[in-house]
Amino acid sequence: MVNHKIDIFNYIKSDVENKIYNNPVKLIIKANSFEKAKASLTIKKNQTTISFQNVKFNSEISINVDEGIEDEISIGFHNCFIDSFSDFALESKNMVLFFGNCFVQNLRVQSRNLKSIKLNNCFGSYFIEGIKNVNVSYSEENIFLKDWVNQIKTEKQLQNLLNYKTIFHITDAESINFYGHEIEEKRKQQLIKERLLKSDGKYEGFGLDRQAYKKNKLKRILTLKEKELLNINIDLSYNIGFNHIKTQVSNLLLEAISLGGKAKGEVRIEDCKINNIYIRDFSPKSDFSLYNIKPLVGKGNFEVHNSNLDNTWFNAVSLKNYFVVFHKSSFINTKFSSTVFPSVKELKSSISSVKNIHYPNEIKDKKSFYRDMYELFLELKQAFDKRGNSFESQKMKSVAHEFLYKIEDWKVSKSDFWNNKIILGLNRLSNFHGISIRNAFFLALIIILVFHSLNVLSFESVEFGYKDWGEFKDIVSNEIRYLFSIANPAHKLSSLAPVNEITGWTYMTSFFSRIFIGFAFYQFVAAFRRFGK
Repeated sequence: MVNHKIDIFNYIKSDVENKIYNNPVKLIIKANSFEKAKASLTIKKNQTTISFQNVKFNSEISINVDEGIEDEISIGFHNCFIDSFSDFALESKNMVLFFGNCFVQNLRVQSRNLKSIKLNNCFGSYFIEGIKNVNVSYSEENIFLKDWVNQIKTEKQLQNLLNYKTIFHITDAESINFYGHEIEEKRKQQLIKERLLKSDGKYEGFGLDRQAYKKNKLKRILTLKEKELLNINIDLSYNIGFNHIKTQVSNLLLEAISLGGKAKGEVRIEDCKINNIYIRDFSPKSDFSLYNIKPLVGKGNFEVHNSNLDNTWFNAVSLKNYFVVFHKSSFINTKFSSTVFPSVKELKSSISSVKNIHYPNEIKDKKSFYRDMYELFLELKQAFDKRGNSFESQKMKSVAHEFLYKIEDWKVSKSDFWNNKIILGLNRLSNFHGISIRNAFFLALIIILVFHSLNVLSFESVEFGYKDWGEFKDIVSNEIRYLFSIANPAHKLSSLAPVNEITGWTYMTSFFSRIFIGFAFYQFVAAFRRFGK
């Protein structure tokens, strides 16, 4: 297969516009051509040296640069299809690559000599390692209808493109910036007035402006359903010793984002809708913050494994809309602001997946799993205590005590049984470790009815049935009086039975009812005070 070579300083227009290449293409940057272009002032700072427009590369494209070229050289690809891209033999330290509205099936860039790579509205697979600057953006302002129509002939093809799994594997980049921009309502009205906006297959307010179409100024915004089709994934890795400066991800609609390694610089993820967040073996050395994060569609996954998040700030993260899974991670110094966790029931359900995956031996690993989860949720409780968030703190404590209850088994010493298992079990039953008013209410109601029944059945004058409605009313009136009397832990013994019918059974019922009903009332009040603890 013959390679097609293009000297970026000496080419013809037909090589870079509306062209189809079926064989591999090699971009050549020769030292002698570079010197001639430099002498003729062809090379200008902040300007693209060569730009490919509407070109289809059905095979590999690579770059070969001679040594000694230190000036900044910028190569751009606009509305191109690229089967494979490689930075083989890239020696220049100031090379800048730009891809706009491109589909790249496989891009691999691993040269530390590359100055930066910029992508706008691109789809495909990108493997980037050791680059100084990575800049990726998705913006409605740059969706021009003519460009998209040239590449996407039907709405079905558009859906396939939006739904195509686009993934960015980025390792050891000094500066990483992902950002999105949606057209605001004020700007939409301006574009409508200028006849430059197309939405949902119709031109807003005006007919098709052919002149604007030809000039490639007519814009296309995505509908909500089309945005929900986006399948953009980001995988960021940081190795020890690499000079990472900053990572920022903002205003994006993502299917998933993964973080791993030891980031030296600041990492910020803000104002994003992300369906799945995976933090694995991640220990940021500087600040790591998540702000205003929620799923794009439905209920997502938020997983943290083997990570140290002591320098982390969760601010307005909608964890209640995620299946949350934490495993062997540190949260004791993590800050939580305006962050609400899922309910206790949902937390227990999502945590069960950790047990199935990381603790496969049901018998041998059971206690280790419960102990790890107990300590983890205890750390989360302490983190919320530091912020004064008693509501979430109580929730974390209840889950921690639930796992502590499961650690203890029935084959323990008598002292441990009474000190641990029974106490935890009673708290679990009565108000689920301080957070369930419903449990406490029904427990109090059941205990009152049980002791009332035991008390009434001890009466010598007790009879079943009634002769008339008058007698029925008297029976109901007396039953209510006895019921409220037994419900009062400070009741008088004489209020529990008719005159001359107080027996030893009445004394015993009165004694034990005071203990059990008093306990139930205490647990009921304790659950009510979860906001004030």
